[in-house]
Amino acid sequence: MSESVTIAQANFALNLIQEIGLNKSAVISPISISFALGMILLGANGNTAREIENAIAKGIIGDELHNHLLNVYNFINDNKNTVKMGNKVYFADNLQIFEYYKKQLQKFYNGNFQLTDFTDTQKAANVHI
Repeated sequence: MSESVTIAQANFALNLIQEIGLNKSAVISPISISFALGMILLGANGNTAREIENAIAKGIIGDELHNHLLNVYNFINDNKNTVKMGNKVYFADNLQIFEYYKKQLQKFYNGNFQLTDFTDTQKAANVHI
């Protein structure tokens, strides 16, 4: 793993915890938030992509960040660890998802996606995770 990406991710985690505050009762997972934002980053461009990159790994861009998160994913899901991680993105069922995005989601995050009818809130809430 690149030391610069590791430092950037540590800074993200510390800034996130500081932003939430230590006096509040909360459970957060900075790495899970990084993964969620990384999966969003795959489909972002322009200013949105730069903002996400700066938020989760300031100074690190594109594939370097995605490869780092892939290495973290593989480490977490190693057979020696008892913690496992899964990644899934839910999209409105009226969207067309580009094949390139699907392949990148699988490549870097071992993730998949599901089209969901968000207009039916009860049905959306009961979607199998």
